[in-house]
Amino acid sequence: MSCCGGGCGIGVRQFHLPEGPPVTEMPVTTLEAKYLFELYGSELEVGEIIRIWMPNGETKTVELEAKYSIEVFPAGPEVKGGKVSLPWQLIAIDSGIDYEELMDWYHHPLYQSNRLPVVLQFKHPVVAQPSLKMRWLSFLYKMRNLGQS
Repeated sequence: MSCCGGGCGIGVRQFHLPEGPPVTEMPVTTLEAKYLFELYGSELEVGEIIRIWMPNGETKTVELEAKYSIEVFPAGPEVKGGKVSLPWQLIAIDSGIDYEELMDWYHHPLYQSNRLPVVLQFKHPVVAQPSLKMRWLSFLYKMRNLGQS
């Protein structure tokens, strides 16, 4: 997949994503994003291992924890069925969309009534941070092995 060549006028630099798990249609603003607003739905399935990406080409592998179909009304978007309340401000930040623009999606030029948007929720893998003791032992191990080279 490559992003915008010279002719689209958006000005995003070109990059190629390496082979691997499927990627989301839209980029996220940070690789620690928890939500993503997909304008026209998504074929990705809950529980699938996917990659989120940023416009600069960086990717991160995450699990798709939940997928919410969104109904868009003049008063604002709502989860289809209305059983879940989503943090729309966080969704807007993670997706790189202005909050007011997201809340007024019904009147947005990209809105299509025949294609319902979705919100994807990601589950990031737990990355254990080394403790001070582990860092100290690692340093001592490196120092010990310097003399043996």
